[in-house]
Amino acid sequence: MMIREKLVILKQSNMLEQSTVDSLLAILDYLITKNIIDSEDKADFFITHLAMACMRNNKKEYINFLEDDMREEIIASEHFLASQMLWRKLKKLLSFKLYEAETDYIYLHLVNFLNAR
Repeated sequence: MMIREKLVILKQSNMLEQSTVDSLLAILDYLITKNIIDSEDKADFFITHLAMACMRNNKKEYINFLEDDMREEIIASEHFLASQMLWRKLKKLLSFKLYEAETDYIYLHLVNFLNAR
């Protein structure tokens, strides 16, 4: 199932608002337009993570921070600074705020995108 179809199902199930779906699609389009990824399926886990983060926010559910060793590995990546700059741009497209613990997981996705280019 493609990510766009998943988002439609989440919207139809009243798990996401239309504004959230629109912002997630804007992020997906940005990633493709800027050649961060070359196909939508590459962003499936990332967009799904953002959708789940939104649902967690709505329910006031929190996730644990990324473990220190994994966080250090992300920070050591040659693409970490680029992932931070990319996230600053992408989060402007979001219609919701993320809890701080989500940020390192976002960087993990973005570093992986940038490593794959």
